[in-house]
Amino acid sequence: MAQLGRFRRITLQAAILALPVLLGGCPPARVAQPAATPFAEHGSVLQHVASGMQFMDFISGFHRADTHTYSAAGDDVSVGYNFQAAGTDIVGTVYVYPSPSLVSFGSPANVVAEARATLLRGEFERRKHEIETIEPEAALLSEEPFVLQPDGKAISGLHARYTFKQVFAGVDQKLQSDLYVFCNVNGHWALEYRFSYPVGTDAAPAIASFMQALALPAP
Repeated sequence: MAQLGRFRRITLQAAILALPVLLGGCPPARVAQPAATPFAEHGSVLQHVASGMQFMDFISGFHRADTHTYSAAGDDVSVGYNFQAAGTDIVGTVYVYPSPSLVSFGSPANVVAEARATLLRGEFERRKHEIETIEPEAALLSEEPFVLQPDGKAISGLHARYTFKQVFAGVDQKLQSDLYVFCNVNGHWALEYRFSYPVGTDAAPAIASFMQALALPAP
C-alpha cells in the first residue's frame, strides 16, 4: 500500500490492514523511526518512556500488536491492539503525543475552560481530516462530547463515528469506525483512540472496557 502524503501518523486504512496476529493482512507502510526505541519493556507491559503511559499485552480482551513512532524524539507514538471473539473482530490503535500547548497563567476559570474547548475542537478536526483524506467516501454518522473516567478522574474529549467500505480481515466489507480525541491529559499529552469493526458488530462494550482499563500518561 502506498503512503498518501507525509501524514504524521499511520493512516486509519493502514491500521485496519495491520492485523498479523489475529486477523491477517499486510503491515502498514513504515515511517522514519529514531535510533533508540521510545518504549521500555517491563515484563508484559510496554511503557512509553516520554509519557510514562503503560500498554499491557492484554487489556479487556484486546491483544497488543504493533507499535509505530512518528517523531525523532520518540514522544509521538502509537500502539495497536486486536480484539477477536465469537462474531466480534475489532482493530484498535492508541496514539499518544504532545498536546497542543495551553497557556493559562492568571486567566479566569471560564476563559481557561473556553480555551481548552477550542484547543480540543481544533485537534479533533485535524484527526477527522486525516480520516476523511484517506477515506474520501467516509460518511460521518455522528459526533458528540465524550467523558473518559479512568480511576474516577473525568477527562473531557470528543467522539466521532464514521462508516466506509474497506478490506477488513481479508473481506471487502462495510465498516464502522470510532475516533476519540483528548487534549492536555495530565497537562502535557494528547490521546487519540481509533477503533474499526464490521457494521453490525456490538463493539461498544469491549471498547468501553478497554478505554476504561488502559492507564493514562503519568502526571
